[in-house]
Amino acid sequence: MSTAMPPWCLPRCCEPLVVTAIVVCPQLSTSSAKAAFEKKLEVKVQKFSQTTMEQLFYGSFTFFGVVMVLTQDWAWPSKHWWLNFDKKDSDGRSVHSAMTEAIAAYYIMYAARYFQGMISVLLEHKRRDFWEMQLHHFVTCALVAISYVYGWNRVGLVIMLVPADVPLHTAKMCKYIGERRCPGKPSNVYQLASDGFFVVFMLSFFATRLVAFPYICWSAHIEATLYFEKGVPEWTCVVLLYILLALQVLPASAYLTATLRDRVKEGGVGPCPFAF
Repeated sequence: MSTAMPPWCLPRCCEPLVVTAIVVCPQLSTSSAKAAFEKKLEVKVQKFSQTTMEQLFYGSFTFFGVVMVLTQDWAWPSKHWWLNFDKKDSDGRSVHSAMTEAIAAYYIMYAARYFQGMISVLLEHKRRDFWEMQLHHFVTCALVAISYVYGWNRVGLVIMLVPADVPLHTAKMCKYIGERRCPGKPSNVYQLASDGFFVVFMLSFFATRLVAFPYICWSAHIEATLYFEKGVPEWTCVVLLYILLALQVLPASAYLTATLRDRVKEGGVGPCPFAF
């Protein structure tokens, strides 16, 4: 007399499949999660490395730029950026074209840094503001080249003194360190430092990019006309300056509008255009 097999019993031929599912599936799941974690970690390390390099770039250029500009007798008031620009040397060039070796080297290194940025951004992780960054780098390189050749180096040096990026990249570095050293703890000393540096960045961004830079654009467009007649190179520099101004004002105004809208509707804060 045969005994009926319980419904939960499987034929012996199916046992290898069951064992395989029990042993292999968790390993596959663990491997997939590990691969995803390693990929995310790799992106974070790449972002931290990029931020550290940019911090060194901007910090060094700001320091040496301040040292050079403050030692020049034409640093302020702004009329000295244009005074006697129409006077020519023996080669028929503006007397402003004469530069010390230090200023010439600073100019060339600054242009090289932004040209390098146009190339390296193609090799790094995809940025949300990719095309804006490429346009910014291209306009900056063109502006540096034209001002170097045609003698607008005084105002060029003043524009290069924009320290807002230094606290921004410091804030990014603190944020990445906090995420790595204090996982799952959004409130930590590194995040607190990041918030503090970001506040400093916003204040310096407002002072340098939204107050000082528009004044420089006004000086190049209006004040310079009082001292000499502009040609094609000079008007090209003016147009490029206004493009750079738009690239700085538009993200700031978009963030401010989003922040005010979210605070009114939801009490939250909108996404910042200076993405970490």
